[in-house]
Amino acid sequence: MAVEVEKVGRERLEDLVADQGISLAHRALWSALWDGKARVADWLRAGVEDVDLPRWRVRVWEPVRPDTPEWVPVSELTASLLGRLIGDLTSGPLFLDGLERVTRERAFAMARSRAGTGLHAFRSGGLSASKRSVCPRALVKPPGKNLALARPPTSTSFKRRITLLEQHVTDMKGQLDERTEELDAARAANRELTRALNQAR
Repeated sequence: MAVEVEKVGRERLEDLVADQGISLAHRALWSALWDGKARVADWLRAGVEDVDLPRWRVRVWEPVRPDTPEWVPVSELTASLLGRLIGDLTSGPLFLDGLERVTRERAFAMARSRAGTGLHAFRSGGLSASKRSVCPRALVKPPGKNLALARPPTSTSFKRRITLLEQHVTDMKGQLDERTEELDAARAANRELTRALNQAR
């Protein structure tokens, strides 16, 4: 049975980042994740000084995955949001919600409460859209009614099928990475709660 990967589409992303009722820090983070080049932990470690707005890129230090580039390119939308988020700041954490740094726990909770989805769905949606732009048409066509006249699969159809499967694998890997981070965040919150309860006794 196929597993449905949670994704945020382009139109949904644009609606969310335009919502002034949502913290700018979280909207910028969602847009950065949708660009698909880095993961949650990478973005939350970034500092203001790592952002190169004129070139639409952000330096990533000690990325979660070794295949992440040192300079992560961002979209025009993300660059615009980051520029507004940074303002006159020259140093410090990039993702500040008010005076507090955005934590993984808060990021996951905000995505679920305000976007109605898991945080991983933003990156999965962006990666899926990027794959479709390379191969925008349907990758596998259903057979015609007259099977006797149906032409055998061509090398092109096999390549398209492979592309579809690769996209699915990429989506699933992204979902697994983000779910692992979500689990780690929940465990950390549970440890803090347990520590606070023990101190209160």
